[in-house]
Amino acid sequence: MVKKVLKDYHKRTPDKETELFRAWKLNKDEVDKDYSKDSLKINYKGMELSICGFTAIKNDKGLVFAYKFKQEDKTIIYYEPEKNSKTKEILGMIEGMATLFGYQLQDMKETLESVYQEYNKTTK
Repeated sequence: MVKKVLKDYHKRTPDKETELFRAWKLNKDEVDKDYSKDSLKINYKGMELSICGFTAIKNDKGLVFAYKFKQEDKTIIYYEPEKNSKTKEILGMIEGMATLFGYQLQDMKETLESVYQEYNKTTK
């Protein structure tokens, strides 16, 4: 059900599209409540965002690291809320997999900063 909802939902033209990201506003009548099962909530500079399709690595304090494979362009996108020894260890393992299978790594911070800048332009 979730994949069908996401597939149908993303057939729409994005409400916001830049070089780095596409964003859709959620409409209650359009999106099933199961949509949230495939998303992960993150906080970047005070903005609460939902990112979809990521595998989350958590501990008792919350999110430690998140990543997802984009097979169409052989990319592994990752998000680390804070850099520390644990995230460095996880990133090292993912870098090893990326190299082995010919994937590029992409830190999501660049995209998040772009979202932050675009958001601030529209709210001023």
